[in-house]
Amino acid sequence: MRLRKADAQIKSLSLKDAAGRVANVVLQLADDIGKIRKGRVEIDELPLQQDLANMAGTSRETISRMIHAYIREGHLELERGKLIINDYEKFKARYV
Repeated sequence: MRLRKADAQIKSLSLKDAAGRVANVVLQLADDIGKIRKGRVEIDELPLQQDLANMAGTSRETISRMIHAYIREGHLELERGKLIINDYEKFKARYV
């Protein structure tokens, strides 16, 4: 089962542009370690940008640029080291 999930992740990463790959990593973190609070998903222990870049198959600069773009669009917030997804389903529908 785990191999299938990894294969699906590799396939999804290879078919998406940078925005989609970064969003996929954010959603994966939300699913794995995120907590729902007040209708939003909070990721308390956000990995380093370089680690996120490695997960997304992109550069650290691209991670920074895309996360800030998602913040400007109102999808995400950064608050005291936490990454918050304001509307998980809307974010997922837009980028996945």
